[in-house]
Formats: sequence, C-alpha cells, structure tokens
Amino acid sequence: MAFTLVELLVVICVISLLAGMLLPALKAARERAKQIQCMGNLRQVGMGLAVYASEHDDQLPPYEAQPPHQLTDFIFTEYYPTWYMLLSKSGALPLLTDWDVQKPAWKILRCPSQAVYELSGGNCCKGFGQRLILKQRMSDVKDPARCIFYADTIRFNPGGYGHLKQAYTFKFDDGGNANANYIHLRHSGAANCWFLDGHVKSCLISDLKEDEAIHAAVVGNADNCTTW
Repeated sequence: MAFTLVELLVVICVISLLAGMLLPALKAARERAKQIQCMGNLRQVGMGLAVYASEHDDQLPPYEAQPPHQLTDFIFTEYYPTWYMLLSKSGALPLLTDWDVQKPAWKILRCPSQAVYELSGGNCCKGFGQRLILKQRMSDVKDPARCIFYADTIRFNPGGYGHLKQAYTFKFDDGGNANANYIHLRHSGAANCWFLDGHVKSCLISDLKEDEAIHAAVVGNADNCTTW
C-alpha cells in the first residue's frame, strides 16, 4: 500500500530530527579524535626534546636559535630557526626538507584542529608553541611536572601574517592583541599541553595556573586573552 502525503511528511520529519540529534554527536566525536591525535603529536615532540637534550649537554632547545646557530638549508637566512627546526636538524624529529606543511614531518608539529599558516615566510606559525626560553638546562627546572613546555597556541596579529593560526611560542602575560602568541584552549575549553616531566594533559585554566609563570591564555574563539 502506498504512503499518504501525511505519512511521508512524518517520516521526513523523523529523519530530520534523528539527523539533528546525530550530527552534533558526530562532530563532537571528530573533534575528540583530533584532540587525541594532537596529544599524540605532543608526546612525539616531547620525545624529540628529550633526545635533543641528551645530545646537547642537557640543554633545552631555545624557542628561537640565535647567531651563530642559523640554519641555511631550505630555511630563509633572515629568520632565526625556531625550536622545531632545531629538533628536526638535530635528528630528534623527522627531517623538514621544504615548506610543504602537508608532509608527515610537519603534521607531527601541530594540532589538527587548528589552521596552519602555509606561506614559506611564516615559519613561526607552523608548530606547537614552546615555552619562552633561550638558554636553560633541563635539570635546572625545579618542578618539571608543573612546567608546561609545549602547548596548543594561537597567534594574534590582525592585518599581519599568521593571525589566529598556531604559534611557535606563547607569552606568559597579556601582550595585547598585536603580534602576540598565547596558549589556546581550543578543545572544548581545554588546551593540550606537554610538561617537562614527559606527561601530556588536556588543561583547563585551573590547570594552567599550576604553572606559576603563566598568567594568560585564550579560550575558544575569543578575540582577547584571559588573564589571572
């Protein structure tokens, strides 16, 4: 027996309701998968740091290499190499051979939930953010279990390169909304962070406060940082 028009409309309505209920759950599941992948990437980066420190007299990589440590391969010579270029060059992470950020060696360095700056000049917007240090030994850190060293980040640079993309370092305090980088709580109000003792955690602001140096972060799609 054929369906009546009313019956067809009821079926369509039921399907629409089911779809409306399932789509948010599917979206949440996809985001959770990206969050897990992000944490895995951070673990791999952290392992690379451990290798680098073991081969460099316990020295942590600087967030930016200063002269005479500029690299000359495919990296533009006017830029100081960022931490991930140093780890790659030393063999602690897969070798970066060009600016193609879709290659596996680059994908390890970033959160899959965040857009990446793809132009060759913006080398500071292609990897997780590292703590702002230039020279420090790993063994000199007093409380490594509370020391956030790598994290999800975001760059504020309205009108400039890398705006709202991932950033290679993060500020500890409010640096304003021009050319400033912060930890980014992008995963349902949490930021994935790698601590210097080797563990990875999805951190809320309350967790960030455990690191006494950090006093600012960006939550979700906010256009200003939150401070404490």
